[in-house]
Formats: sequence, C-alpha cells, structure tokens
Amino acid sequence: MVFESAHNWDMQFPQKLLDEIRARLSVSEVVGRKVALKRAGREYKGLSPFKAEKTPSFTVNDNKGFYHCFASGEHGDIFTFLMKTEGLSFSDAVKRLAGEAGVPLPMGGPSRHQSKPSLRVSDKIALINKVGRVLEARYDYNEIDIFLAEYDIEGPEESTDKCVYSKTALRGVANNVLLEIAQELDVDMPRTIAAAANPPRNWLDTTDLRLFVSHTSRHKEKAMRLKECLVPFAISGFVAHEDIHPTLEWQSEIERALNTMDAFIAILTDGFSTSIWTQQEIGYALGRGVKVISFKMGEDPTGFVSKHQALPRRGRTAEEIATEVEAILAGDPLTSAKLNSAKRARQFVSGADDIPF
Repeated sequence: MVFESAHNWDMQFPQKLLDEIRARLSVSEVVGRKVALKRAGREYKGLSPFKAEKTPSFTVNDNKGFYHCFASGEHGDIFTFLMKTEGLSFSDAVKRLAGEAGVPLPMGGPSRHQSKPSLRVSDKIALINKVGRVLEARYDYNEIDIFLAEYDIEGPEESTDKCVYSKTALRGVANNVLLEIAQELDVDMPRTIAAAANPPRNWLDTTDLRLFVSHTSRHKEKAMRLKECLVPFAISGFVAHEDIHPTLEWQSEIERALNTMDAFIAILTDGFSTSIWTQQEIGYALGRGVKVISFKMGEDPTGFVSKHQALPRRGRTAEEIATEVEAILAGDPLTSAKLNSAKRARQFVSGADDIPF
C-alpha cells in the first residue's frame, strides 16, 4: 500500500466535501465494482476482498456508511476501500470519488487550515511565542511577510515589533500549519508537541477521539472487536501489532499512538499484569495524565489503576461494552469536549448486534 506523508494527510479536505461525496456514492455502489454483493436484510454480503474465504463474511451497510470484513478485521468507508484495494493515497481516493460523484474540489486541493492535530491551548501559545522570537531574530519585516506568505498567512496591518507582528499573524493558524512552520524553523519543541505532528498511520486522517486499546497479544481479537464497535461513536481505536515483541517499526507506531492518544483503555485479560508491554503502556498513559479505563475480562486491575473501579464484563456483548465506554468518555471532563467535537465532525448511526467477544 502507498501512504502519503503526514504533511499531506494533515492537509485535510473539508468535512462537508467528504460528507457530500459519501451522500452521492453509496458504499455498496463503490464496493460492488470489486465484490459480488447479495442483499441480506438491511445489509449486503459477499466474499472478502482482503482474505480468501469460502463463506461470505464481508458486509456492507449503506445506512451506516461503512463496510466490515469479519475474516480480516478490515473496516472503513468508500475512501478507505479504494485505499485498501487499489493502494491509493487518501487524497487520490477523494479526488477519484469526487469526480465520479460530480462534486467539485476546492481550488488548491485540501485546505491546510484544518485545525489538526490537536494541541493544548497552553502548548500552542508557547509554540507561537517561540516561532515569533525566531522570526524576529532571523528576518526583517519583508522577509517575514515572504516566509508567512508561503503558508498562506497574511501579516497584520502594522506593528512596531517584529515578534509581536509575527505572533499576531500566527493567531488562529491551524495546528498542523503551526507545527510545520516550527519544524521548518528548527524551533525546539517539547516531545509531546512534536509527537502531535506525527500520529500513527491509522490516525492520520481522523477527527475522532483517539483511544489506545491496550491488550495482550493472544487476545488481540477482543481488542479488534471492541475497536469495531466503537466506530459508530466517533471513537477511533489503536490496536497494536499482535507480535508480543514488536519490530522497531511497530514499536515506533506504538510510541506515536501513546503520544497522540486522547484516552486509554486496558483490556484486563489473563496475563495482562505480567506483560512488559502492557505495563509500559499503562505507565505511559498515567504519566501523560489522559483518561484511563480498566476493562475487567479475567484479571483485576493492579498498581495505580486499581484505585479506580474497573468496567466489568458481565457476559455483555462488545456492542454493549462500547456503549458504556462511550458514556464514560462523554461524562469525563478530560474527554467530553473532544468526543463532542468528534461527533459533530462525523455523524454515524449507532446500531446494535448480538455478536459476543
């Protein structure tokens, strides 16, 4: 598969444009060009395009706007389908489907003023101050204007101080643009800020709340199932590679996810407390101060997370657990604002099913 750079993914297309394309092209129409689909109630079924199988486990739901493959765990919308099956970048998938749907693209392609990735307000102010001081020291007014114009930023009408001039111009600039400018100028950034510019691949194009799903390698299917059931709630899960000894690439992806997650859930199955990897992940989450949820599936919480009551399994389905996880995140001051923003950006219809873990 071909992936775009983080820079290109951050230059996100307007959400309204993506929604318009989805409204004009059904998932079954796009998927049906490659997969022979048959209607099964409210859904369509067919053989997986991702994994060889004899019994159809690939489903398409036009009402919810996504496909799901039970054989491989693949899940997504019309854009994801083209990326997965044809190796297209996100931008190319949008351009292809926009042309088919008759939806005009904005001049210049994706907008670089979409405010992504997220930064704390205090971190953003501190970074603007640093960038302003570097521009003041390095350039005169004319050079500052030339530099900012390359990022489609206009300077203020007047100022007697180059640093104030630069900081005023940067007020309201999207986070991804500010981070790009800081990197261009070699501005020293704390690790947490620098990490925000480099999330893992499956979070590069999401506006959803980012939930790190910590699990043991032999219980990965439970983590994947929970991740799938959280999709309708605008919650994007990160499930690490099943190899208990990650390669350097996967270890790097895990670190990116830990640096950019909005919340953390630990699936406490047998062996969780003795896993070096899961214990490091919990420690990282506690150190960052993000919302941590313990989900009891065989083990009691230990260490620092044991002071909070764990979410019990009680024989419930993954869909029911996902509903409670959403309620916890919606009611917590650490995550409620982000989740509300994610829901506004992406509307999904939640549905129930009876498929257990």
